[in-house]
Amino acid sequence: MRLLLLLLSLCTFAQGTLDDYKRASGLRAKFQPLMEGSAGPIRWIGKTNRFWYARTTKDGNEFVTVDTAGGRAPSFDHERLAKALTESQGRPFNAKRLALGNLDIQARLSKLARSERERS
Repeated sequence: MRLLLLLLSLCTFAQGTLDDYKRASGLRAKFQPLMEGSAGPIRWIGKTNRFWYARTTKDGNEFVTVDTAGGRAPSFDHERLAKALTESQGRPFNAKRLALGNLDIQARLSKLARSERERS
């Protein structure tokens, strides 16, 4: 019986704290840019069978859209978007280093918008 109580008490110490979980969740963001081909979390495109994700490359990153029925392609023309952002913002944007973590791709794939859920 004492052994059982000792084992149960040891199990409670194995549980991580909130700070432990926060540190662990930050590791992906810290190391992902160092790994070529590393894919970020997927984000579904509306109520479709498509999703998109950011993938690291040797030069930066790229955004990829996947159709679960088959097929994978760039989510948009990275060069064209970088040029449009440069013109509209008055500062240079690199097509290989677009920081669009709060991106929301619309179902028709004709519109890119900032995601409301990450805008706060």
